[in-house]
Amino acid sequence: MRGFLAAFQFLTVLPIPGRSVFSDQDMGRSMAYYPLVGLCLGLVLVLARHVIGAVLPHTVVAILLVIVLAVITGGLHLDGFSDTIDGLRSGTGRDEVLRIMRDSRVGAFGAIGLTCLLILKFTLFFETPEAILDRSLVLMGVVSRWTMVQTSYRSAYARPEGGLAKPFLESIGLTEVLIATVLTLIAAGGLFGLKGWLIVGCNGLLAHGIRYGFHRRLGGITGDILGATNETSEVLSMMLVLVMVG
Repeated sequence: MRGFLAAFQFLTVLPIPGRSVFSDQDMGRSMAYYPLVGLCLGLVLVLARHVIGAVLPHTVVAILLVIVLAVITGGLHLDGFSDTIDGLRSGTGRDEVLRIMRDSRVGAFGAIGLTCLLILKFTLFFETPEAILDRSLVLMGVVSRWTMVQTSYRSAYARPEGGLAKPFLESIGLTEVLIATVLTLIAAGGLFGLKGWLIVGCNGLLAHGIRYGFHRRLGGITGDILGATNETSEVLSMMLVLVMVG
């Protein structure tokens, strides 16, 4: 329970009893339960969809689902996505990219990227058939959090001075990866069978591609890059559901 609570406390703003201070090892080990937190987030979205959908049209529901997801995660991964886009598009050398990514201000490229991402999410939520939308939302939550686990494993932290994600990268081990993977495969198989597993596999390729690319470009990854990984995985998962199932 300690690992799950650490993951839940970090990845969401939802209230939990007895919020605690966790050690670096706790944070690394908590990544084993990221898919379970994603499952909880997906179920919150399903509940919100049915409550809102009882009184409002589908277009409004899709917009509000995007907002609900941003609110319950504290915008953590959206911020990482915009910072990563800013750094990659505005920076030239490694140090400049990392400096721009750390800047709390949102640049033009980050704002454009974030706008495109939110529009794409809304479109995917709107276009996914209602018969599979609930399952799609849950799968998206589970797989995208698992993708962050895959990206983190055996990754170096890009900033020598340290940062928010450094304890996670230094403490995560093979045990956490295996637990997260088993949980993800159970959930994906239960939701969409073999197609669910194929979606997991595609996201695994995404995780390894991101890790390889940023290790070549920056010598490692950061918390912003993990946030961007989550956002990219959410979109990819919803797209794959439309292609394979919808």
